[in-house]
Amino acid sequence: QIAAMKGIRAATLYLAGEPLLNKHFAVMLRRVKEETNISSTTFTTNGMLLDEKACNALKSADVDVINVSLDGNSPEENDKIRTRSNFQRVRTNIHQARKTLEGTKIFIHNIIVPPLEKMLDRPRPPKYLTDEFGTQNVQSFMAIRWPGIVGSYLVANNMEIVKKNAVGTSTGEYFCNSPFV
Repeated sequence: QIAAMKGIRAATLYLAGEPLLNKHFAVMLRRVKEETNISSTTFTTNGMLLDEKACNALKSADVDVINVSLDGNSPEENDKIRTRSNFQRVRTNIHQARKTLEGTKIFIHNIIVPPLEKMLDRPRPPKYLTDEFGTQNVQSFMAIRWPGIVGSYLVANNMEIVKKNAVGTSTGEYFCNSPFV
């Protein structure tokens, strides 16, 4: 289906889950570039599975960008926010990926919960991440909630929550319902 969409040049192979859990993920990444007009691939990971084995598999995939999600203002806060995460393991995996995947850009996406008085300021990346990975490779974002995004808000803004079984072709095949996002 993507091959038929000639205008698509970039693909992000990730949506609310850990892509490295898929044992065929590296093959999928490689095939996207080989079989379509897509020239740039990206994915986001929590970094726990980005070990030497995964990096070696990803070498043939020619992935352009890997975003690693780390949260909080310290390694301890990250591990508390991200259940079963281990910052030291992720740190080691990121350095392994940088060594193994030459040419792949690896960015750290950091979510923080700022004090209320700082909610309108752009968050600064925490020192524990910039010291480890450099200021150019770390981006921080504020954690936000959308408490009004239910019921009447959806109706008033002509929005709906798309359920998996509502997305697909007339033959029942599932595909990305947001390929142009």
